[in-house]
Amino acid sequence: MSTATPPAPKPGFIDFYADGNYGKYIVSLGPGKYSGLDKPALIPDAQVSSLVVPAGLKATVFTGPDYTGASSIFTGPINVPNLTLFTIPTTNGQNWNDNLRSVIIESTTPGTPPSVTSTPAPMFDRAKQWVNANMMLAIMLLVLFIAVIYYVFFA
Repeated sequence: MSTATPPAPKPGFIDFYADGNYGKYIVSLGPGKYSGLDKPALIPDAQVSSLVVPAGLKATVFTGPDYTGASSIFTGPINVPNLTLFTIPTTNGQNWNDNLRSVIIESTTPGTPPSVTSTPAPMFDRAKQWVNANMMLAIMLLVLFIAVIYYVFFA
């Protein structure tokens, strides 16, 4: 698999691309907090497949909006031609491709070496995701429980 040479980074900005190998430029973001990358005006459907982090910046990316879920930190200078090569912690092999929902971009101290580190989603976030995914089942069980109580005591 060949990787394209990334364009020269814009000093003070991280470049995001919709396709692997730096194809289909989306946006350059400077230091700040971006809580909803999936908002259409910023990055449609959070479809980020590659990124360029220049020296002096780091990007903490999250799987959920508002800085929730699992996270990884990309510390520049680092070129990431394909986010499929980076696994999201605690997701059974799911990768970062098209899974960035929020990001915090910060300046780093001079001389900080390039790196990528990952953090699993906090247990509360995983529990909340489980509850949201199983809400209909919980409602159905509650209705069944109420029906059984009604039948036993009032029928």
